[in-house]
Amino acid sequence: MELKYPILELGIRVLVACLFIFQGYDKLFKLGIGPVYQYFSEEFEKINFHSGLSKTLISISSWVEFIGGILLLVGLFRIYVLEILLAEVVIISVFFSVLKPMWDMKFVWPRLVLIVFLIIIPSSWAKLSIDNFINNNL
Repeated sequence: MELKYPILELGIRVLVACLFIFQGYDKLFKLGIGPVYQYFSEEFEKINFHSGLSKTLISISSWVEFIGGILLLVGLFRIYVLEILLAEVVIISVFFSVLKPMWDMKFVWPRLVLIVFLIIIPSSWAKLSIDNFINNNL
């Protein structure tokens, strides 16, 4: 196989990984979970969603994005990470739809499409990953 497909997979995987790393990093280390919660607190109160649970879910989501992005960047546990990130995007989308039915999906849609693309392409395209290195050397 030519190198063009592995480079395509790598490029898209790195792009998606960076999106999630920076999104998680901002919520965890730059902004903080408290201010992120404060931004949505009014909507949480409207649907009587417990504040402690909200903060916990924001924290879990942020760590999933950050750690998942790092693992995706290097290509370790690639398919599992993609499935977890896909589930996270779907859950967040459902949650935001409950909070505000007509919310702007301009940030979610590209991530969703790129994750689905990475899941459905042949695994042979992911030659430039730690998973491929481990599978071929063990």
